[in-house]
Amino acid sequence: MQTAKETEKSFIIKVPVYCSEIVSKRNNDMFGGVTYEDMVKYVHEKVEKYNEQDDRASRNKRNKVQKREIGSVKCIDHKLGNRPCILLQISAYNTNLHDGYVETDKRITLKENHKVGSENYYVLLVPDILGLDPDDFEFRWIFLIYEDPLKDTQEIISTAKLVLGKILGIKSANIKLPQILEELKILKKMPQLSLSFKSITNDENDLDARYREYLVESKLKENKEQRYQDMPFDVTEELINDTSYTDRFQKRVIKVSNGQKEFRITHEQLTDASTTLKEAVEEIFNAEIAITEEDLNNRIYHVDFIMEKLAPVVHNYLGQS
Repeated sequence: MQTAKETEKSFIIKVPVYCSEIVSKRNNDMFGGVTYEDMVKYVHEKVEKYNEQDDRASRNKRNKVQKREIGSVKCIDHKLGNRPCILLQISAYNTNLHDGYVETDKRITLKENHKVGSENYYVLLVPDILGLDPDDFEFRWIFLIYEDPLKDTQEIISTAKLVLGKILGIKSANIKLPQILEELKILKKMPQLSLSFKSITNDENDLDARYREYLVESKLKENKEQRYQDMPFDVTEELINDTSYTDRFQKRVIKVSNGQKEFRITHEQLTDASTTLKEAVEEIFNAEIAITEEDLNNRIYHVDFIMEKLAPVVHNYLGQS
């Protein structure tokens, strides 16, 4: 017979881990010093300046009138061993709402100046200093995004990156394809590899002639996905360099997963007439945290609970990086 504890629901919190671009002290003393404390102070100053100003960091949703804005950011200081870190609590909302409603005891029709959002977006910033010579140190940030199950994943990630980029001036690592290929070469075989293709094209081929004179627009959206296992490196490299898909699709995303690390390679045609592909390469350390239904209902946004769950991910990442 199962006990209540054994039948309790569990949920997964995903924690993607990214790295910022590496900054050389010799070339750019952007953090004001060569200690973790200097890096933490830099973030505090940026956040304080933002919270005091009237202008809000924002980004329009792609091809939409709706806008994503950052209301405020709170710095919560912690220590992991002897290393200080900052848990950012972000308040963010959608605005420019021209349609929709919220219903509680009565219905409220949303208007352009209304804001719908949350005060509970969390990102853990961990300072990292590389090298032994204080005159030649290199700096980077490791940031962990707390993807709680109560929100849309893409909205969480885009909110975090909006704060990092526009408020803190911290850019994600700019990785080049040859670097990824060198790492993949060591694997010899790719444990998991997936491809997704997308295209949007004008489509009038099947239109009945009776309706053609009234047509304003006709588009065909097409998606395709493929999954592979144990693909040898030489075949993988050939697949990555193959651009024959551009005859049919405008965008291709390749994901190679090796345990908790994921390599993501995106190629996209910016216009139908363009022969140049925009390339984006990411290296993501993916971790997952199991929580109970009680945790979800009562502790999901408690700072001590968040840090308890994220600390092992940081230690694991630092041990593998």
